[in-house]
Amino acid sequence: MESLQPDRVRHSECVPQSFVKLFGSSSDIAPRFKTTLAAVHRAGNHAVCAFPAGRRPRQVQDGAIIFMGRLVDDPRDYMIYGRAIAKRHEEGTDDATERDIRIRDWRQEFPHYIRVNRAEFMGGTLAQGVSLNELMDVLSVEAFEATMRNWVAGRGNTDPRRSIGPQPAVLLTARAAEWINKSLEERYELYGRLSSADLADVW
Repeated sequence: MESLQPDRVRHSECVPQSFVKLFGSSSDIAPRFKTTLAAVHRAGNHAVCAFPAGRRPRQVQDGAIIFMGRLVDDPRDYMIYGRAIAKRHEEGTDDATERDIRIRDWRQEFPHYIRVNRAEFMGGTLAQGVSLNELMDVLSVEAFEATMRNWVAGRGNTDPRRSIGPQPAVLLTARAAEWINKSLEERYELYGRLSSADLADVW
């Protein structure tokens, strides 16, 4: 997957949407030493990204880039460890089945899907991933579309940390997507990628 090379901070028709999908919650925090393969086994995000009941991901369009970020502790942060290409959510089709829920019972609370393809994940541990905190420190208001839009308008929240809150996914600016892509490529060089064989037994 080629890194984005946008010539503008804001998304345009020429630059695909880019989101960070936020996995985990205050009651579901992963240890930093957890392997990225274990994180994929837990989430099944090589194939789908799950969203909470009643919060269908209608904003995500075909071809959007989904970066996978897992909430970790000590210190608390979302560590980005992979990316994939999204398919637009279709109500009735992209919902958890009884079989899905038997496999991962937490999908009863997160039954809505974005299906993904061309997923790739770094090897190693979550601690070695790309820090969302670092992204927000480096880019500040330019990290997310919402904060950038509010800054341009001169009203509303411009603090990126207040934007992630309880959101299941956050829309990035093109500049932020470029920064994450570059950082992920550096991690792939250092820690490798999970192979097809690694992912073969992930259900």
